[in-house]
Amino acid sequence: MHAHDAQLATDASAGAEPRVVHGDETGDRAIGGIAARQHGVVTRAQLLSAGLGRGGIAHRLAERRLHRLDRGVFLVGHAVAPPLAHEMAAVLACAAGLPPDGVNVRVERYEVDFLWRAAGVIVEVDGYAYHSTRAAFERDRIRDAELQAAGYQVTRVTWRQLIETSEAVVALIAKALASSARR
Repeated sequence: MHAHDAQLATDASAGAEPRVVHGDETGDRAIGGIAARQHGVVTRAQLLSAGLGRGGIAHRLAERRLHRLDRGVFLVGHAVAPPLAHEMAAVLACAAGLPPDGVNVRVERYEVDFLWRAAGVIVEVDGYAYHSTRAAFERDRIRDAELQAAGYQVTRVTWRQLIETSEAVVALIAKALASSARR
């Protein structure tokens, strides 16, 4: 082991003994944190920014710590995708090169599905099960109006569109991001 491959870490509790944390472990922690915010899914770019190289990604795929869901998008730690992981993978694959700044983050008084903060773009993914009632329809219109009044461009896509026509969704997101750049 080389000195640059490890660092000392201590537990937050008083009197804890320091232990060696390998670079591999700290990278896995960063990846786990990203995956936790994104329904268990990460992009190749996020893995690279967490310090993994191509070899590290290949190693984790071979060890079944990563599972390929889409081109450049991986499921972390589980072979079976948790709820919304496929939807997240589709959005991340669609917006490859333009990953969102936030996923399921607060904007104003709402939690939004995907946020590109600098561009002022929000993408909401609506499943029929949760957005099919009159009350949900009205709530979504109020929410969109308030977010638009706060300066955000809100784009809504359905879960089915995301799964069945992800390329069209990517094009829609790219258009929204491009139009925000012209504002």
